[in-house]
Amino acid sequence: MVPFPAILARCLPGLIVASELLFLFLCALLPLVAKAAWGGSGSPGAGPQPTRGVNIAFFIAIWLLTAATTGLAAYAAKCQADTLPPDAPPARFPRPVAILAALLLLIVVAFSAGLLQL
Repeated sequence: MVPFPAILARCLPGLIVASELLFLFLCALLPLVAKAAWGGSGSPGAGPQPTRGVNIAFFIAIWLLTAATTGLAAYAAKCQADTLPPDAPPARFPRPVAILAALLLLIVVAFSAGLLQL
């Protein structure tokens, strides 16, 4: 039987693509929790969205799913580095995973600090 870290190491490219697609979906959800959701679109008579709470809950759920997938991709990169033979050159950490983790951190800081609700 193949150990779980070895299986996870083989799934690294798929995990990176899945986390990037989830991040793309998360960015598509940003307008639902940003300025237009809190103060209206600017059109006459437009006010705050009545489904603001549900939108925020869904945004947080997708953010958590994206963060979990990105964390799993980072763990898979570590597992891939651990399964290399001793004489192989050292594996580098995948740059897309690090960039995605930084962007997710930036989004959660901006969201919790209220910067999205200008």
